[in-house]
Amino acid sequence: MYCARCNNDIVNCTCPDIEDRLKGLMKNPVVSPAAEQNLRARIEFKPKEKSKELQIVSEFVGKKASITFESKRHNGLFTQTGKIISASEEMVVFDPFGRYSDYPEGAFDCLNTSRVREVKEA
Repeated sequence: MYCARCNNDIVNCTCPDIEDRLKGLMKNPVVSPAAEQNLRARIEFKPKEKSKELQIVSEFVGKKASITFESKRHNGLFTQTGKIISASEEMVVFDPFGRYSDYPEGAFDCLNTSRVREVKEA
């Protein structure tokens, strides 16, 4: 089932009233089994919260930012500055133009999100 408001799968729906709407659907004998199954699935499934690092980066998507990140290879903290195109649990993607870094191997297109320690507007 999909939510009629946000178009997400019912289990992943973020609408605040979704459980009330599912309980209301259980009065209808045609959709009652599906509503009950989805309500049970929502109770069992707890959506994974965004990582601390992704929360820090998310507010800077589309902006020029300076990211301090950890490198285990070079054993230290380094900075990369550039426009952040997108951010996910896995990667922070930079605009390939106008980016620079003090990292020994130079600036890069993507950074592992788990390595992010601090983000500031540049």
